[in-house]
Amino acid sequence: MKRFNLFILVFLVLVSGFNVVEAEEPLAQESINVRLKVSVMQNIKIIDPVKIDKDALSELDRGESLSIREAGKFKIESNVDWKLKVQTNINSNYDVYLRMNNSWKKVTDGGTTFTGKKEDQLINLDVKIKKIQTSKLLILMKNLFR
Repeated sequence: MKRFNLFILVFLVLVSGFNVVEAEEPLAQESINVRLKVSVMQNIKIIDPVKIDKDALSELDRGESLSIREAGKFKIESNVDWKLKVQTNINSNYDVYLRMNNSWKKVTDGGTTFTGKKEDQLINLDVKIKKIQTSKLLILMKNLFR
């Protein structure tokens, strides 16, 4: 009987004594480390392709250069810094220059590279075409047949 009373006493103390739990410090702490890996994304969209009117090309035959402001427009979307390699397939009797961001670069003779920062950019292209002088053309032709 004493055991039974002791058991009831312990049971009552356990049931009535632990109704409220208080703590001065946090009972548990957890931390989560999150690591995100974002893939490289680059996209180029041609909005206005470069078009040169045949009548404008007749100026080149007269020895004048041809300059076209805002000859084409494209949009670059990139989450990294970018490089754009530009080449032309125009006749070797002409030098072709492109301007992006106030910098003229010669495209003939192997092409050129334009660079930009990571962001969306709307870019206008200016084009300049010059007829190669006869003496310069002869030097180029000699170099081709060496």
